[in-house]
Amino acid sequence: MTYVIGIFTSPIVFYASLGVITLASFALMIFTKKHQALHDLLALTMVIDSEKSVWFKNKNEEDAYQEKLDKAVPLEAKEEEEQVK
Repeated sequence: MTYVIGIFTSPIVFYASLGVITLASFALMIFTKKHQALHDLLALTMVIDSEKSVWFKNKNEEDAYQEKLDKAVPLEAKEEEEQVK
């Protein structure tokens, strides 16, 4: 009789624990500051937004972009100019 109960309870326990882990991962993804899921936290990885991130093919492109940023007027300076006017 114990063997029969073991056959039926084993999948139930497995799927229940899998569901709890999945829900915990979604909760972490929603409520953590960096929006990291459980596997991201365990692997010590970072979540990035590819639409807001800048990707470069080589070092020359990165250097050109950095020069462009260095020449740009900071946002705070633009806001101060608008307040003075």
